[in-house]
Amino acid sequence: MLYPVALWESQVLPHQGVFEWKSGPLSLFIKRTEDGDWLWAAQNGVESLEAYVGKPTNIPDGLSWTRWAFSPEVERFRIVPRLLDKSVVVRPQFPLMVPPGSHVRFFVPIPLVFRISVETKGGECLLEPVSSLALNTVWFGDLSEGELCYGLLTRAVRDASELHLFPHRAICPVVLHNNTSVAIPFNKICLKVCYLTLYQGPDRLWTNTINIVMQKAGTAGESTFECTPPGNLGTAPRLAEPLQPPPTGAFHGGLDVAHFKGQVKAFLS
Repeated sequence: MLYPVALWESQVLPHQGVFEWKSGPLSLFIKRTEDGDWLWAAQNGVESLEAYVGKPTNIPDGLSWTRWAFSPEVERFRIVPRLLDKSVVVRPQFPLMVPPGSHVRFFVPIPLVFRISVETKGGECLLEPVSSLALNTVWFGDLSEGELCYGLLTRAVRDASELHLFPHRAICPVVLHNNTSVAIPFNKICLKVCYLTLYQGPDRLWTNTINIVMQKAGTAGESTFECTPPGNLGTAPRLAEPLQPPPTGAFHGGLDVAHFKGQVKAFLS
């Protein structure tokens, strides 16, 4: 399946026109009234592989519409994909050990946020962000240095082909490097998605790769963010820049290790 690039293209919404934009479980409905105001509403359903842009086949009853008053000549909009505003915590598909002196690659599907961008004379006006999925928040880390994150129900997998081609998720490659002399159990990982770039792939969306390195057992690891698309993409169009400028070098907080009953337990943060 080729990813429908038209999802991100600029669209014209005529007077009294109605538009539907769908990505997986999220449907956005946009319409203009006779006096030129813009109304939009969102509906979340079940996860699916469906992606659609065009005239709606059906407008559900009971939608909560938000009204914006634009000048009459404003008629173009586009949908802007973004990554989440908090870090995400995800577990591997199966708990596993990372041997000393080795590295392993995982792929994490991350839900996206979408915004309607209306083109005006003064530039683009971004309407409220809408998450493709309802996510629970979890606390990760200790009380003094932890953070509130989104907890993902999906798992990190070793083979990207195992992941469904959901149009509302981006795949984040993560490489864990164990440079210590002991095996490290991988139980869960917390990814700083605010530093990620979003890329358009041929059949799904991707982010740049995160490298998490453990240099010494019992000490915090280091994270770095690659500044190019994953190697499988070659060159790929950028759809969204990072929400925050990524660090120029490694920073602590990639791998955090705690000792319990003489055994090393790894938590990636």
